[in-house]
Amino acid sequence: MSSKEVANAFRWYRAFTKHRGLGRELTHAARYTNFSLQHAWGKFDCQTQLLTREAFVPLMKRNPEVFDCDIANFHPVYFSLMKPSGDIYPEAVAATKAASQLAEKEALKEEQTK
Repeated sequence: MSSKEVANAFRWYRAFTKHRGLGRELTHAARYTNFSLQHAWGKFDCQTQLLTREAFVPLMKRNPEVFDCDIANFHPVYFSLMKPSGDIYPEAVAATKAASQLAEKEALKEEQTK
């Protein structure tokens, strides 16, 4: 690099420092953003619910009578454009239906005995 080029670089540097406006004050965290839009996703934060569902599904399969009132509101979440053709756990759904029918029959018997 010649002395003319170095002098020219310093000249431009001095010119830019004279006319530089006040810069925006950025916090340390704002400099390194991953553009994840946390402010927008805050209301859609459903990680806890998804993890709870993931933990409850095997339990629902083993003991459907414990969760029979919740299974009706336990709609599956699909992360695909294609939906499955059948139930995920057909035996759990069948056991739940049988348990609810049995509970209805017992409730009818109690009403008739009163």
